[in-house]
Amino acid sequence: MKMVDKDIKEWLSKYKSLTENEAQDFALSSTSNGHLINALFNLFEIIPGDVQHVDPVCRQLYEFYRSKDTRLQIFALQFVPALIWLYLASLSKDSREVCTVASYIIYKLSPR
Repeated sequence: MKMVDKDIKEWLSKYKSLTENEAQDFALSSTSNGHLINALFNLFEIIPGDVQHVDPVCRQLYEFYRSKDTRLQIFALQFVPALIWLYLASLSKDSREVCTVASYIIYKLSPR
């Protein structure tokens, strides 16, 4: 299994330690971080053996989606097709934990 990209690890760890105002600025800077976006897409293209790599990313994307900032919502929504692929690939590999996380986030991020 491929290690989680350092950009993703940094993104997850920095966001947790910020105040609300700092978090908003940091989140908005994430929307233009090409390295991070590529790393996230790469993460979703790999079928992980366990949920520990995908779950924190999905939770953070969900937080962005729940934000009142449209830019953050769009940032999260751009990953829905990759999450659908991850869900279907997980089903075919019988990786139930990843499948559950992916299906939950797809459901939550789907526009209604």
